[in-house]
Amino acid sequence: MDLLVNIDVDDMSKAAAFYQQAAGLCVGRRFGSLGMEMLGASSAVYLLAKPPGTAPSSRTGTCVVINGIGRQCISTSSLRKSRTP
Repeated sequence: MDLLVNIDVDDMSKAAAFYQQAAGLCVGRRFGSLGMEMLGASSAVYLLAKPPGTAPSSRTGTCVVINGIGRQCISTSSLRKSRTP
């Protein structure tokens, strides 16, 4: 199964430092002020610059706030579709 991990953050440098320290990820590509790719896990993690309080996508399943720096959302419907019997 391929996962696409997008995390909305309102402070890119603080979020990057958190994931570098907490998960051992390193910075991959930078997308200007819009986002950053973090590498070092089985799937790339994309930090996306969003203002505080931005509503999650309507296609999103479960969302959690991580240490006050970002919101990570997992689409449970996508996971169900990708499973093989």
